[in-house]
Amino acid sequence: TPLLTNYAVLEDRKTHGTVGQALTASAWGEREITTEYVDDSNIVSLSNNRFTLDAGTYLVKWDFSFYKVKKAITRLKNVTDSAIVRSGRCVYQNGYAIVESTGIAKFTITAQKVFAIEYFTEEATSNTSTAQEGGIVGTEHADQTEDELYGQVEIFKMG
Repeated sequence: TPLLTNYAVLEDRKTHGTVGQALTASAWGEREITTEYVDDSNIVSLSNNRFTLDAGTYLVKWDFSFYKVKKAITRLKNVTDSAIVRSGRCVYQNGYAIVESTGIAKFTITAQKVFAIEYFTEEATSNTSTAQEGGIVGTEHADQTEDELYGQVEIFKMG
């Protein structure tokens, strides 16, 4: 029996040395979500950076990193209904630090819906630099062997 039921974790996880996604400036775009890490109760399905949830009440938490951008914000979007569920924390930094935009949303849906985590930043970046140089949405870590983790989504289905 799993310790947590009705719980899932999705991630933007890439092999070591792989840069994060390129960012588009001054327009809402979707963050990449590449991996279904935990989902013992099969409450979510992942396809093309979007995740599908069945009817129910959910608590969704997310955390995505940005590097070499001054301002960034994320939000949870109900793609099926073209509706914003909730925006996350707007972050600002002046330099080359990594910033994390986080958010949390509780909502109920009465039918199956598709969701995405969206971002907005004023700076565009490409994914042509190395992960170590950054310039995308994160930098590689000091270990030099482990996967790169650029973001996570935690999903709790209530009831």
